[in-house]
Amino acid sequence: MSSFKKSYDIIIAGGGHNGLACAAKLKKTMPSLSICVLEKRHVTGGCAISEEMEPGFKFSRASYLFSLFRPHIMDDLDLRRRLKLLPRNPSSFTPTLEKDQYLFMGSDSEMNFREISKFSKKDAKNMELYEKQLQRVAGAVEKLLDCGPIDLGIDEDATTRDILFDRESGIIGNKENRERMRKLVEAGRELGLSNINTAFDVFTSPATKILDHWFESDILKATLATDAIIGEYCSPNTPGSSYVLLHHVMGDIGFGKGIWAYVEGGMGSVTRHLTDINKELGVDVFTNANIKQFTFNHSSKRCTGVVLEDGTEILANKAVASNCDPHTTFRKMVTESDLLATYGEDFARKVDNIDYSSATFKINLAVNALPQFKCFSSPKSERKSNGAGKEHFGTIHFETSIQEIEDSYIQAKSSKLYSSNPVIEMTIPSSLDSTLVKDPNHHVIQLFTQYAPYDLKEGFTWDEKLKREYVNKVYDKIESYAPGFKNSIIAEDLLSPLDLEKTFGIKGGNIFHGSIRLDQLYLNRPFRGFSNYRYFSKKHGVGVSNLFSCSSGMHPGGGVMAGPGYNCAHSIISSLANSSL
Repeated sequence: MSSFKKSYDIIIAGGGHNGLACAAKLKKTMPSLSICVLEKRHVTGGCAISEEMEPGFKFSRASYLFSLFRPHIMDDLDLRRRLKLLPRNPSSFTPTLEKDQYLFMGSDSEMNFREISKFSKKDAKNMELYEKQLQRVAGAVEKLLDCGPIDLGIDEDATTRDILFDRESGIIGNKENRERMRKLVEAGRELGLSNINTAFDVFTSPATKILDHWFESDILKATLATDAIIGEYCSPNTPGSSYVLLHHVMGDIGFGKGIWAYVEGGMGSVTRHLTDINKELGVDVFTNANIKQFTFNHSSKRCTGVVLEDGTEILANKAVASNCDPHTTFRKMVTESDLLATYGEDFARKVDNIDYSSATFKINLAVNALPQFKCFSSPKSERKSNGAGKEHFGTIHFETSIQEIEDSYIQAKSSKLYSSNPVIEMTIPSSLDSTLVKDPNHHVIQLFTQYAPYDLKEGFTWDEKLKREYVNKVYDKIESYAPGFKNSIIAEDLLSPLDLEKTFGIKGGNIFHGSIRLDQLYLNRPFRGFSNYRYFSKKHGVGVSNLFSCSSGMHPGGGVMAGPGYNCAHSIISSLANSSL
């Protein structure tokens, strides 16, 4: 590994996928810039990582599926041709405890119709209409993902004229805001007046309201409702949970809208290739480079660089971009005195009020046999050579009613302990990706589970004893659907919300770097005045002109989409072009 230079034009703090996308876009657009990426762990990738925690088994330890990555970023950074994506069909399987009672769903509309008809003819007819309406709203929202929000600044009394026109350069005007306003208008046209009410419902309503409008069968509603709560500490009855559902169906990586895929080699393949792209462009990428704090010059209102844990100081000639969530950035990597001197108490309070509530517990398993379900088993003639049948390809849901999900949430919320009936999503990437295991008869299983709160009642913490108690509940539930499952486990990687925070540096173990419900989206992500990737007002003398945020805590939000990093790069490029850095 090459040694650090004394200074770089731009320092990227954190080597997750957004930090890597930000660095690559900057270097590709402005090749003369000297740029470095500093990652605290031994490997780049952040939450999009593949690690061999057990010899012969490669785990996607945190993020585990691929769909949201913005297509134009894949093309611009030459990522698409380097990845081998493995679409899943069927995409989901919901087993029950009864023989021959199960639900498959996927990209085949005829299969979906047949499967849903087993439970409701009405639901089977409505499914296509429901998907079309949801995709229409998603299509409008997508127009807002690939640029920053309209910049309202930090002036509470800002007028529309202030927003669209720069007072200091009135003739030129605020070009970026005018372009963003144009995107808003395009989104409105895409949506159409006839769909305004639908969009309003999707943004503000509980998922149950949307699903109850279209469907009557419990198993279908439960299968769809899971996407409304994944990564959020909420229930399907929580207002705004329907947007979380929408967030999960917006992706298009080449197989159709909302189709999710495995990445060959695990999610670390995405960030490994992004790392290679950066190095090919001339970006210096360092691992084991843990940043202790950012440094500031208060008189010039500038971030001057970083100090590493070992005392190494690296100067930033032009800008610093943090790929850490806003809390980690400003409460762990900025001293209290620097925070108050540069940003003030009001900003500090807003940072503290960002919602990072989380109840996610990720379990990665090495197993010597695939789960065999009571309700369905593919005939031997239809299985792959590794033993996998169609029930193993997609996401396996273990809830058959929304009430089951709701009860699980209420128990965890009211007790401030884990749910005794966890909500579980199981994926088995080795069913389609043989590179993850050395022995073709062995497999990797990923369990994304809820509800296991980060904040526990007094006297409890996520120690080994409590983790084991919760994990046993998860295993027992799966065992009831697939007898023999527990005996198949060879090794496990258990990541409570606290472990997710400690390992990957994400506040509260929140996988999105902050809730993605309506109060923390677009202009409000993470809060007003800080939505345009930096918090700075020359007029008010608040903030720092050259410290940016490129994390999932910024617009357009969480998931492996690279939008925040790429959009932040554009913000830095624009600032450099306007000589405002």
